Amino acid sequence: MKKIFLIVIFILIFSFCVNCFALSRWDTDKVIYSAMSDKIIEEMVPVHNEVGDLIGFRVLITIPSDYQEDEIVIVPSVFQTINNYKHLIPGEEVSIDLKVINHSKFDYQYVNNSFILSTDDLSRYGVDTTFSQNYGIGFDGNVIYDHFLVYRTCNEAIRSLYDNDFCDDALSDDILDVKLKDRGYSGVQQLSQYYLDFYNNKYNLKEDNLDEFTFSVAKEIFGGKISNIKESDPEIVRLSYHYFYNKLLYYKFSDQEIDSYNSDEFSIGNYKRKGIGNEYFKSGFQNIESGSFSEINHMKIGINDYYYSEIFNDYGLYGYMEFRLEKSGVIVPPNTGI
Repeated sequence: MKKIFLIVIFILIFSFCVNCFALSRWDTDKVIYSAMSDKIIEEMVPVHNEVGDLIGFRVLITIPSDYQEDEIVIVPSVFQTINNYKHLIPGEEVSIDLKVINHSKFDYQYVNNSFILSTDDLSRYGVDTTFSQNYGIGFDGNVIYDHFLVYRTCNEAIRSLYDNDFCDDALSDDILDVKLKDRGYSGVQQLSQYYLDFYNNKYNLKEDNLDEFTFSVAKEIFGGKISNIKESDPEIVRLSYHYFYNKLLYYKFSDQEIDSYNSDEFSIGNYKRKGIGNEYFKSGFQNIESGSFSEINHMKIGINDYYYSEIFNDYGLYGYMEFRLEKSGVIVPPNTGI
């Protein structure tokens, strides 16, 4: 009996460890997306420099005079507005100044730990999923739609298939299928496996999937001259999605120092995993008295230039922000999502 008990314990521990190893290092819980509270008014004011270039936005959130709810859900349309006005280029930053104006008869304050910065779920906007579902689920629990497809590049691994000869016109699925079969793979559907083998061999690594490679290796995979062929391998598309939201796209507050190498600490993915940024909202919106306003200035959204690849030139800027306010002195039940 004791022996059976020990065997059962061993199986449970082993199963737990296998499940741990199966998780991607990027995985986060899926966000429960909300809508702006009724009657709350948002105004996005573009800010230009002296020569007329767009350099940021003033986000004005107004609590109207007749507002009396205990809690306010604020969902600024920061990312959607940036998409509507411009396409961020690598090395560029957009400044965000966020101001809450309270015209109500009540004082409001920030709900601790309510700040959410996340990727967005495009299905909320009615995106057709007929074709896009094939690209799987991202680290954030969202479907990776064909909006996130990238172009295939003539990187070192691809050049190796052609003995480093000119390969710009030979990146289609049909031609790569033949080349990969010549190397013992089942065809173009194993391009991601070929990348895994190639870069494991190059750097003497033993990674089990593309997500485990460092940002430097991912940069190599997305390096080289870009073709006009969209990538068809779901694992490579997934890697590009993870790379963009965990390294390239960042969000920072005024006193945070960022460079090419630490941008992942301020990535959208890292905000999701670690919940960082709460202290800035807590101090900025600690007490918004009736008839007053509070603001948080000089936040920045930008794209890492050193790790950037031109495959992301067509990428939209899809993100989500949320925070909550409550009446001062009023205890609001937690939002369980039920």
